[in-house]
Amino acid sequence: EVMQNEVVAAYLPIIQGKAKVAWQEHCPIGELLGPDKESGHLEYKASLRTRAGTGEVYKPLETATLKTIAAFANSRDGGTLLIGVKDDGSVCGLALDYESLRKPDKDDRDLFQLHLINIVTASMGGAAAANLSVQIHTIDGDDVCRVHVPAAGFPVDAKVTVDKKGQFISKVAFFVRAGNSTRELDDAEKAKHVLGRWPGRK
Repeated sequence: EVMQNEVVAAYLPIIQGKAKVAWQEHCPIGELLGPDKESGHLEYKASLRTRAGTGEVYKPLETATLKTIAAFANSRDGGTLLIGVKDDGSVCGLALDYESLRKPDKDDRDLFQLHLINIVTASMGGAAAANLSVQIHTIDGDDVCRVHVPAAGFPVDAKVTVDKKGQFISKVAFFVRAGNSTRELDDAEKAKHVLGRWPGRK
């Protein structure tokens, strides 16, 4: 019985993590919103590509979303990213992002989802992008995008754009979740993570 309890104690957090992430994909969107809801499995981004207030398109903003998606893919359980939500869990919507992508006779929501999948494909490849589930929800007239990221069956590198003193630099990096945050690992740390996460892979 002691052995049984030890096994349950060891596996329970793993099962709970996977169950929580699976629930996040389909639960009512309102249950994922609010202060102090962000976690190792749930992240908010106010915008995909536009600055608040001005609506200016700023390429490194997309990097913030791409880093989170890659980190969730490289985690054991995956996770959910909500775009159009501020850090405090309140909805700010996607109106500025929609405006930046707008085309005549095209649906704003379709264009937004297409752009998101395109930048994930360009950053991480088609296999990683194909794993995502992307839904748009409307809350009190504002849209929120729910991006569900399952744990990947392979290590996911991300090509991202960073702003170095006004210069946009493109680089390929490996991201993981560390608690509620996303971290970049150097090659040595990546090798350790890959060994633990996907045993048998080099």
